[in-house]
Amino acid sequence: MYIRELGAEIAYLRKKNKLTQTDLAKNICTQPTISMIEKGEIVPGIDTLHNIALRLNKPVEYFLKVLEYQRPEYVEQTINLIEKATTAHDYETVYRLTSAELESGALNNNWIKVFLKWHQTTSGYELGKWEAHEAEKKLIHLLEKLNEIEGKKEGILSKIYNTLGILCSEQNKFTESRYYYDKSITHLPEISDQPSTRSLPIFYLRVLYNKTITLYDAHKYEESLAEAERGIYWSKIYDNMALIGQFYYYKGQNSEILKLNTEAETKECYRKALFFFKLLNKNVYESLLLKHKGHYLE
Repeated sequence: MYIRELGAEIAYLRKKNKLTQTDLAKNICTQPTISMIEKGEIVPGIDTLHNIALRLNKPVEYFLKVLEYQRPEYVEQTINLIEKATTAHDYETVYRLTSAELESGALNNNWIKVFLKWHQTTSGYELGKWEAHEAEKKLIHLLEKLNEIEGKKEGILSKIYNTLGILCSEQNKFTESRYYYDKSITHLPEISDQPSTRSLPIFYLRVLYNKTITLYDAHKYEESLAEAERGIYWSKIYDNMALIGQFYYYKGQNSEILKLNTEAETKECYRKALFFFKLLNKNVYESLLLKHKGHYLE
């Protein structure tokens, strides 16, 4: 592990840029932390290293080449930073970080390589670096690689299937999309009624929501309704409100088209959807609901 070399390089570049340790630490960490990093006493987390690199006008991969090591803490920090950027739709950061990690080869575990390539592929697609069918081929290849890996896979198999479902849905390949969503649910690790460390119950709800939308777009209204009702049920079981408003909305939409419920029952679905949109400050969803279904809510 080249921790001392990393610290020495950071100290050299800091002085070259005429920065004090306090200057370098500002809005990143504390001055004593910078001091310990430069002495090689501690290893900075990936988010800290990323911000230090920005301040020193160096790409983060520059330091990753210096710091060729692998520790569980570093792996966890890398995963969390990439997932945080993905959630924020910051695809530039995701693509830059995953590409840098893959190029540096610092993380040589097979599982983490698949994780990095999965996020590199999806962020690259969002940035227009390749078409949907190209991203689809890359992900299918990753599935083949993943099947060769033994041991714990942290639910990544299920997550790649979900991504494939989204890609196929965007290409109007609804049959394939539904197939991948079903595979995603099938390959989820066992989920208890309590959220896991990787939020698998929440991920399960998102797969159900993706499947609900895909079936609705494919005019499979009865099946879409069944998935929406399943989403409502499991949202209550998991005590998670993140998507329950959307599930109620699609329950109302499908019921309205199928003419299964009375107007009062359909109105109740939209009323509950509106309640959760307001509660969770989902202003865009609230505006769309009021615009298109406002006559049910008067």
